[in-house]
Amino acid sequence: MIVDRLNNPKTANSHFKNWLKRPWLKKDNGSAAIEFAFVAPIFITLLIGMFETGTMLIIQNSLDAAAREASRFGMTGGSTGNFSRKDSIYKKVQDVASAYSGGIVNPKLLKVAVVAYDSLDSMEKPEPYVDANENGLYDVGEYFEDLNNTGSWEEDQGESNSFGLKGEAVLYTVSYDYKSILSVFSFIGNVQLIGRSPVLNEGFP
Repeated sequence: MIVDRLNNPKTANSHFKNWLKRPWLKKDNGSAAIEFAFVAPIFITLLIGMFETGTMLIIQNSLDAAAREASRFGMTGGSTGNFSRKDSIYKKVQDVASAYSGGIVNPKLLKVAVVAYDSLDSMEKPEPYVDANENGLYDVGEYFEDLNNTGSWEEDQGESNSFGLKGEAVLYTVSYDYKSILSVFSFIGNVQLIGRSPVLNEGFP
Protein backbone atom coordinates (compact mmCIF):
# COMPACT_ATOMS: atom_id res chain seq x y z
CA MET A 1 0.00 0.00 0.00
CA ILE A 2 2.75 2.37 0.97
CA VAL A 3 4.78 1.33 -2.06
CA ASP A 4 1.80 2.01 -4.30
CA ARG A 5 1.44 5.52 -2.88
CA LEU A 6 5.09 6.25 -3.42
CA ASN A 7 4.94 4.89 -6.96
CA ASN A 8 1.97 7.10 -7.72
CA PRO A 9 3.42 10.41 -9.00
CA LYS A 10 0.51 12.49 -7.72
CA THR A 11 0.62 10.96 -4.25
CA ALA A 12 4.41 11.26 -4.02
CA ASN A 13 4.27 14.89 -5.08
CA SER A 14 1.62 15.60 -2.45
CA HIS A 15 3.71 13.98 0.28
CA PHE A 16 6.77 16.01 -0.78
CA LYS A 17 4.81 19.28 -0.57
CA ASN A 18 3.52 18.37 2.88
CA TRP A 19 7.07 17.55 3.94
CA LEU A 20 8.28 20.98 2.82
CA LYS A 21 5.55 22.64 4.87
CA ARG A 22 6.76 21.13 8.13
CA PRO A 23 7.57 23.84 10.76
CA TRP A 24 11.10 22.69 11.46
CA LEU A 25 12.07 23.40 7.85
CA LYS A 26 10.90 27.01 8.15
CA LYS A 27 12.94 27.86 11.24
CA ASP A 28 15.69 30.46 10.63
CA ASN A 29 17.44 30.12 13.96
CA GLY A 30 21.05 31.30 13.60
CA SER A 31 20.56 33.40 10.47
CA ALA A 32 20.44 36.62 12.51
CA ALA A 33 23.72 35.71 14.19
CA ILE A 34 25.35 35.08 10.83
CA GLU A 35 24.10 38.40 9.46
CA PHE A 36 25.33 40.19 12.58
CA ALA A 37 28.74 38.55 12.20
CA PHE A 38 29.02 40.09 8.73
CA VAL A 39 27.64 43.54 9.59
CA ALA A 40 29.09 44.06 13.10
CA PRO A 41 32.76 44.52 12.12
CA ILE A 42 31.85 47.15 9.54
CA PHE A 43 29.49 48.94 11.91
CA ILE A 44 32.00 48.90 14.78
CA THR A 45 34.78 50.15 12.50
CA LEU A 46 32.57 53.06 11.39
CA LEU A 47 31.81 53.94 15.00
CA ILE A 48 35.49 53.86 15.93
CA GLY A 49 36.31 55.95 12.87
CA MET A 50 33.75 58.58 13.86
CA PHE A 51 35.11 58.63 17.42
CA GLU A 52 38.70 58.89 16.19
CA THR A 53 37.85 61.72 13.79
CA GLY A 54 36.06 63.67 16.50
CA THR A 55 38.92 63.17 18.94
CA MET A 56 41.54 64.32 16.43
CA LEU A 57 39.48 67.40 15.57
CA ILE A 58 39.34 68.32 19.25
CA ILE A 59 43.10 67.84 19.62
CA GLN A 60 43.79 69.81 16.43
CA ASN A 61 41.66 72.68 17.68
CA SER A 62 43.51 72.66 21.02
CA LEU A 63 46.90 72.74 19.28
CA ASP A 64 45.85 75.65 17.08
CA ALA A 65 44.64 77.51 20.16
CA ALA A 66 47.82 76.70 22.11
CA ALA A 67 50.08 77.95 19.32
CA ARG A 68 47.97 81.08 18.88
CA GLU A 69 47.86 81.98 22.58
CA ALA A 70 51.56 81.18 23.07
CA SER A 71 52.53 83.42 20.15
CA ARG A 72 50.38 86.25 21.46
CA PHE A 73 52.03 85.95 24.84
CA GLY A 74 55.53 85.54 23.41
CA MET A 75 55.30 88.58 21.16
CA THR A 76 55.15 90.83 24.23
CA GLY A 77 58.52 89.62 25.49
CA GLY A 78 57.12 89.17 28.97
CA SER A 79 57.04 86.34 31.48
CA THR A 80 54.73 85.05 34.21
CA GLY A 81 55.66 85.21 37.90
CA ASN A 82 59.04 83.67 38.62
CA PHE A 83 59.08 81.78 35.31
CA SER A 84 61.49 82.69 32.53
CA ARG A 85 60.13 83.83 29.18
CA LYS A 86 60.69 80.36 27.73
CA ASP A 87 59.07 78.53 30.64
CA SER A 88 56.15 80.96 30.64
CA ILE A 89 55.47 80.28 26.96
CA TYR A 90 55.74 76.52 27.46
CA LYS A 91 53.35 76.70 30.40
CA LYS A 92 50.90 78.71 28.31
CA VAL A 93 50.99 76.02 25.61
CA GLN A 94 50.33 73.23 28.11
CA ASP A 95 47.53 75.06 29.93
CA VAL A 96 45.68 76.07 26.77
CA ALA A 97 46.01 72.68 25.05
CA SER A 98 44.81 70.84 28.14
CA ALA A 99 41.86 73.19 28.65
CA TYR A 100 40.70 73.23 25.01
CA SER A 101 40.95 69.45 24.67
CA GLY A 102 39.03 68.74 27.86
CA GLY A 103 41.97 66.82 29.26
CA ILE A 104 42.41 64.58 26.20
CA VAL A 105 45.85 66.01 25.49
CA ASN A 106 48.64 64.98 27.83
CA PRO A 107 50.59 68.25 28.38
CA LYS A 108 53.82 66.36 29.00
CA LEU A 109 53.73 64.93 25.47
CA LEU A 110 53.40 68.29 23.73
CA LYS A 111 56.32 69.45 21.60
CA VAL A 112 56.99 73.14 21.08
CA ALA A 113 59.26 74.50 18.36
CA VAL A 114 60.05 78.16 17.74
CA VAL A 115 61.99 79.67 14.85
CA ALA A 116 62.89 83.36 14.61
CA TYR A 117 63.19 85.30 11.36
CA ASP A 118 64.10 88.84 10.37
CA SER A 119 60.60 89.38 8.99
CA LEU A 120 57.37 87.59 8.16
CA ASP A 121 58.33 87.55 4.49
CA SER A 122 61.48 85.53 5.20
CA MET A 123 59.69 82.72 7.03
CA GLU A 124 60.66 79.21 5.90
CA LYS A 125 62.79 80.53 3.06
CA PRO A 126 66.37 79.35 2.33
CA GLU A 127 69.43 81.39 3.09
CA PRO A 128 70.48 83.58 0.14
CA TYR A 129 73.35 82.18 -1.94
CA VAL A 130 75.17 82.83 -5.21
CA ASP A 131 74.30 80.14 -7.75
CA ALA A 132 77.70 80.10 -9.47
CA ASN A 133 76.95 77.20 -11.83
CA GLU A 134 73.35 78.32 -12.38
CA ASN A 135 71.84 74.91 -11.72
CA GLY A 136 69.15 76.30 -9.45
CA LEU A 137 70.58 74.50 -6.41
CA TYR A 138 73.04 75.32 -3.68
CA ASP A 139 76.32 73.44 -4.09
CA VAL A 140 79.06 73.13 -1.50
CA GLY A 141 81.57 75.91 -1.94
CA GLU A 142 79.14 78.48 -3.28
CA TYR A 143 78.87 81.73 -1.38
CA PHE A 144 75.90 82.05 0.98
CA GLU A 145 74.73 84.43 3.66
CA ASP A 146 74.77 82.69 7.02
CA LEU A 147 71.73 84.38 8.52
CA ASN A 148 71.15 81.87 11.33
CA ASN A 149 74.84 81.57 12.28
CA THR A 150 75.06 77.78 11.90
CA GLY A 151 78.22 77.82 9.81
CA SER A 152 76.54 76.00 6.92
CA TRP A 153 73.91 76.75 4.30
CA GLU A 154 70.37 75.96 5.46
CA GLU A 155 67.12 75.52 3.53
CA ASP A 156 65.42 77.45 6.31
CA GLN A 157 67.11 80.74 7.19
CA GLY A 158 65.36 80.98 10.54
CA GLU A 159 67.10 80.65 13.89
CA SER A 160 65.78 77.56 15.66
CA ASN A 161 64.95 77.57 19.38
CA SER A 162 64.75 81.34 19.43
CA PHE A 163 61.79 83.42 20.55
CA GLY A 164 63.22 86.36 18.65
CA LEU A 165 64.21 89.88 19.51
CA LYS A 166 61.94 92.91 19.33
CA GLY A 167 60.54 93.46 15.87
CA GLU A 168 61.51 89.98 14.67
CA ALA A 169 59.06 87.42 13.33
CA VAL A 170 58.62 84.09 15.10
CA LEU A 171 56.90 80.91 13.96
CA TYR A 172 55.41 78.87 16.81
CA THR A 173 54.72 75.20 16.17
CA VAL A 174 52.97 72.92 18.66
CA SER A 175 52.82 69.22 17.82
CA TYR A 176 51.30 66.16 19.46
CA ASP A 177 51.55 62.46 18.60
CA TYR A 178 48.08 60.95 18.90
CA LYS A 179 47.98 57.20 19.32
CA SER A 180 44.97 56.03 17.38
CA ILE A 181 42.82 53.15 18.58
CA LEU A 182 43.21 51.77 15.07
CA SER A 183 46.99 51.62 15.59
CA VAL A 184 46.47 47.98 16.51
CA PHE A 185 46.49 47.46 12.75
CA SER A 186 49.98 47.51 11.29
CA PHE A 187 49.11 49.97 8.52
CA ILE A 188 47.94 52.67 10.94
CA GLY A 189 50.47 54.19 13.32
CA ASN A 190 50.56 57.30 15.45
CA VAL A 191 49.11 60.46 13.91
CA GLN A 192 51.09 63.66 14.39
CA LEU A 193 48.88 66.72 14.69
CA ILE A 194 50.38 70.19 14.36
CA GLY A 195 49.26 73.70 15.25
CA ARG A 196 51.17 76.73 13.94
CA SER A 197 51.06 80.47 14.47
CA PRO A 198 53.34 83.15 12.95
CA VAL A 199 53.69 86.40 14.86
CA LEU A 200 55.68 89.64 14.79
CA ASN A 201 57.28 90.59 18.10
CA GLU A 202 56.41 93.90 19.63
CA GLY A 203 59.04 96.53 20.38
CA PHE A 204 59.69 95.30 23.91
CA PRO A 205 62.83 96.45 25.79
